[in-house]
Amino acid sequence: MKKLLSNLWHKSFYMTGLGIAAVTGSFLSANVHAAVPSTTTNAITGCYAQSGGAARIIDAQGGDSCTSSENTITWPASAPQIAYLQLNSDGTLDTSYSKNIETVTFVPDEAQSYYSVCVKVSFDPKAGLSDSVPGIILKTTSSGDEVISDRCGSDTSYNAILANAIQYDAPEYSHVHTTFFN
Repeated sequence: MKKLLSNLWHKSFYMTGLGIAAVTGSFLSANVHAAVPSTTTNAITGCYAQSGGAARIIDAQGGDSCTSSENTITWPASAPQIAYLQLNSDGTLDTSYSKNIETVTFVPDEAQSYYSVCVKVSFDPKAGLSDSVPGIILKTTSSGDEVISDRCGSDTSYNAILANAIQYDAPEYSHVHTTFFN
């Protein structure tokens, strides 16, 4: 009898353990389907404590939200796009040192003292950086679209211009190094 009760005790303990494992497993598998990052915005949302700064990731798309003692923070799940522009000494695009640049076209200014470079970047850049070009105008800026169409002509696919990038009478194309970011 003692052995029978002992076996029943172990079996019920074992069955209870299986029941807890099943419930825990279904809870965990339900959470695996969370939308992090968001399937609509590709953003990651998190919360950080106003006191102490402890942070956690939440499924905002699934209805999770921060508590009143937390602040919400959101950031993109993907890295920003980058484009590099490098010209050869003859003014052609150096494809071995350029990335995400589709085309460049040289346009002289009215006084024919400088060339501007019209650029087709494979994405719409939000910022540009150069150590050698005095002005970078992007289509995404307030007057950028107008300036680019004025200087680059009717081709609306240009989305950046390197203003006064190259001297007209002594062109040094190879000094044009520019990076674009989205």
